[in-house]
Amino acid sequence: MKLSISYLYCISTFALLATTLAEKSRALKGSPGARIRRGLSTGKNSKSSKEASDGIDNERPKQGVFLLSNQPNNQVGVWESLDTGDLVWHDRYDTGGIGYPDPQDEDHLNDLGGSNAIHYHTWNDKQWLLVSNAGGPQGMPSITIFSVQPNLELIKTDQVDLDGTFACTVAGYGDRACVMTCAGNVTMQCFQISPEGTLSPEFMYPFQLDLPEPDGRPNRVSAIHGPANILFSPNGKQVAVLMKGTVFISDRTDEAAFWSFPIMDRSMAPSTAGFGTPSIFELPNEILPFAFTWRSGADSDAPIAIIVNIAGQSQDYPLCGVSETCVSSLISIKAGISTNGSVILEEVEEEDLNVVDGCWIEYRNGRVYTGNFISDSITVATVDSDGKVQLERTVPVGIDTIVNDLITTGPKIDGSIFLYTENQGIGAEQKLGEIGIHSLLDDGLVQVHPATPIPSGVGGWVGSNGLAATTISEEELFQMYGYK
Repeated sequence: MKLSISYLYCISTFALLATTLAEKSRALKGSPGARIRRGLSTGKNSKSSKEASDGIDNERPKQGVFLLSNQPNNQVGVWESLDTGDLVWHDRYDTGGIGYPDPQDEDHLNDLGGSNAIHYHTWNDKQWLLVSNAGGPQGMPSITIFSVQPNLELIKTDQVDLDGTFACTVAGYGDRACVMTCAGNVTMQCFQISPEGTLSPEFMYPFQLDLPEPDGRPNRVSAIHGPANILFSPNGKQVAVLMKGTVFISDRTDEAAFWSFPIMDRSMAPSTAGFGTPSIFELPNEILPFAFTWRSGADSDAPIAIIVNIAGQSQDYPLCGVSETCVSSLISIKAGISTNGSVILEEVEEEDLNVVDGCWIEYRNGRVYTGNFISDSITVATVDSDGKVQLERTVPVGIDTIVNDLITTGPKIDGSIFLYTENQGIGAEQKLGEIGIHSLLDDGLVQVHPATPIPSGVGGWVGSNGLAATTISEEELFQMYGYK
């Protein structure tokens, strides 16, 4: 069954692509004011951090892959990533929050429609996992933080209710965490992470977008509007948000845009916890930007943002959808810091991808990888430290896989790197989607391995949304825990 709500939203931006997906489906079917809830541990995360770590100090720390269920009782599924890249099921953990699956979609796949609904980072010699809980039709969004143990057990350390509605994307760097509520007026809410893993609200930015709700879907937004994702820059001196624009909202002139907030020491701007005034790089609505990632720049204070656009800047949506000329693209933007501390955003270039369905993006070692949901493929392009983009190839990864969100683990001890994809393809036997497994080879080739199904059976999920993974290398992981 080729049917996924995020894709249907994505494809609703293209009349032609929507028809294509439907045909495949039929064939297969045959901050301020934040309300803090401390120490809410349920289910598998009821142990204390000390209890969880006792007796495992001499065990080999494990790299993991983490998948968010986006169910009414939201959970995180955890797999161990083996040396071969294969995944071994570990366990699932309650977030304490509420997801937002679509009651009209029996599969509830990736219903948030964005990237980074779940985010991994390290700080203070610990591993952390941040989760955005959408909040359901009730409009009760929240952010959850877990401490990731070396054996991949998740210890829930805090959960905070959010102002606004429909949390859809989250990111962390050091002792900072920022989450977006993506419906209505749209807000960015940021927190300070304590060494014990508690969250203290310290900054809120209201975007005042006043986005409409989809018919019959209270307290949320269409996946083609509002924030695409939020990410801190590689050096932590900026946090950026990509906005998808309002091309399908009548009588609106809002542009799609890339927003970047400078970040300084908290003592330099105590009233805003060090967050500065955002700089905005406007993008034409008709390009339909869907996700972005970062890489380090030639200047350490000028990282490169890479945006994947469904329709492409040189195209004219919706006319290109009718005439079959939409071409997805990548746009690179240099994000420097001026002498007065503001962000300077400058487009470097745009490169067509020669596909019509680029939506998700991941960066690793000089290359970006886009998830292409209709062509069942991954496109590979190089992006250098000056932001120059060069398309390399598009790799098919299996008929009816519906490639979605994607993430890489840090290098194994032998240097091998694996790319994992949230595949939402549904065959006659597999009803719940799967995690695709791929080796990244030195020449930019992608080798496909057998996929791993997401949880099923009694207590299983009906869908999923969002991937994260252990992004540091095994060597760094071993050093963190003194393993030899």
